[in-house]
Amino acid sequence: MLVLALIFLTGQPIYCAQKLPAHPRLLMKAGDEQVIRKAVETEGKEYVRVVHDLIMEYADSTLRLPCMERTDTDGHILARCREVEKRILCLSYAYRMTGDKKWLHRAESEILNGCNYRDWDPAHWLDTAEMMIALTIGYDWLYNDLSPKTRRLVEKSLVEKGMETADGQAFYTVNHNWNQVCNCAMVMSSLAIYETDPSRMDGYIRRSLESNPRAMSVYAPDGAYPEGNTYWGYGTSYQILMIEALRTAFGTDYGIPQSEGFLKSGNYIKYLATPAGRCFSFYDSNTSQICHLMTFWFSKETGDPSLCHLEKQMLLSGKVVTPDRWWPCAVQLLSRVDEEGEGFCPRNTMYAGGINPIWVYRSGWDSPDDTYLAVKGGNPCNNHGHVDNGSFFYEKYGVLWAADLGMQSYGTFYKYGIALGDRSQNGQRWSIFRVGKYAHNILILNDENPYVNGFAPIVECWDDGASRGCRVDLTETYRNSAASVSRTVVSEDADAKVVVKDSIAAGAEDIDAVWNMLTYGKPEIKGDSEIILTSGKRKMRLKAACGVPVHAFIRFAGADTPWDAKNKGVSRVGFSFDVRHDSQVDLTVTLEDLSSGSSL
Repeated sequence: MLVLALIFLTGQPIYCAQKLPAHPRLLMKAGDEQVIRKAVETEGKEYVRVVHDLIMEYADSTLRLPCMERTDTDGHILARCREVEKRILCLSYAYRMTGDKKWLHRAESEILNGCNYRDWDPAHWLDTAEMMIALTIGYDWLYNDLSPKTRRLVEKSLVEKGMETADGQAFYTVNHNWNQVCNCAMVMSSLAIYETDPSRMDGYIRRSLESNPRAMSVYAPDGAYPEGNTYWGYGTSYQILMIEALRTAFGTDYGIPQSEGFLKSGNYIKYLATPAGRCFSFYDSNTSQICHLMTFWFSKETGDPSLCHLEKQMLLSGKVVTPDRWWPCAVQLLSRVDEEGEGFCPRNTMYAGGINPIWVYRSGWDSPDDTYLAVKGGNPCNNHGHVDNGSFFYEKYGVLWAADLGMQSYGTFYKYGIALGDRSQNGQRWSIFRVGKYAHNILILNDENPYVNGFAPIVECWDDGASRGCRVDLTETYRNSAASVSRTVVSEDADAKVVVKDSIAAGAEDIDAVWNMLTYGKPEIKGDSEIILTSGKRKMRLKAACGVPVHAFIRFAGADTPWDAKNKGVSRVGFSFDVRHDSQVDLTVTLEDLSSGSSL
């Protein structure tokens, strides 16, 4: 970050207008079309053709549609802005790649339409940011073929409806995805129209570069993006677009990629993918694996072609049926990645520390039946956080025996006025079923929310061949109910068993304790300490061992509210027990695979 620091100390202009390259200057420069065309036809890079074809198919589908209207959905226009962005980027790409004027004319119509929105919802500035990116890419990539009138309108709109509305916005001060997306919009827009007012554009770029380290800090030390799988794809993708835009326009990235942990994040994200095509869906994540094209950027930056192995598999499998809106900006990244050698064989375990640490074990990388076990620590009050300190996630034979339901679309909550951002100890956010304590594989003490500002570190990890696992210190998480709490999660006996051991030391008060788990297995209670889970021909036994009596239960996995989703096929199971004051209780729950030769 030395170059960036010198800029701030000297106060010198960030760049000189006369030295900027001609348009197109952002991301896909003139001549990159030939590189992409060659890659599309190169044997061994069929995944590039898949991405190219998906973009072209989507661009073609827009020809039959009217321009996107500015209509509110749930009080915001984010969905509309994202659709405009996807259309303009895909259409602009199609024109760059083919020279066919039909793509140019359709893109220009959508650009003019977006400029003519009365505003871009500055009260929810993420909407503004995505519209800015849409118009910026269209302006830059099509600059030489847009009418002068259109160019002037885009320049005016970017300043008046975009940049001038950024003053006082919170994205400058936060450390999450808003910082990355919104600063990307400010930087890219400023680079695109730099010559209109170099001094002013310098100021906007400087402010974003001063703000952006807040977001980059969350990757430290191991690349564990705290907001989960889906938001890794969102925040990290726009972070990379900003980096690449600076490189192509200014010839420097100001050291941003060297931020602690960032370049490790391409390795981190592959461990969130499960063998059966899901993801470790903690926090507000979708439950399915996402094709993260930006792993190709990490592959190129680190010289490790294996980082995009899973994305190549997904693209070639035919499972990806539509492009993400920023994909046209990433195709040249795919084109420049070296081929992998023989034998994709990463480590089976991964630990990533930081403000939301996780540990993952994956028994293999070839079969959808492989074992996948993951554990997280962290803090519910991180952005998009859930009440899930100490939660574990367990997939085997393609079955989610211990599940995380992930996110529910925010629209319903907006409709009913639920305060998603209320992260106080008993805030409304935690009353949402999929966010709160009942929807996670955790301990629940005295039916209270754990201390939501309590940080849970993963304090020990191991893989000694006979077993592999980790231990989480949950003392701060349960400080309002217990003197100390820890959880150890282990896979052992050649993955025939997962063992979860909880140690709870009570203080001066008794504790009503619940060991809670959500599962897609069909449950049947066999006794106070035993539950059998069945999925097709597969069975799993939950067996509790404890120094005090335990009572097995099966409960409804949901909440009877008009806003909570119905979680079809999911059951809430577990064991209740008591911990007397000034005593310690150790509860061990074994999930035993009855499909591997064990008998009932």
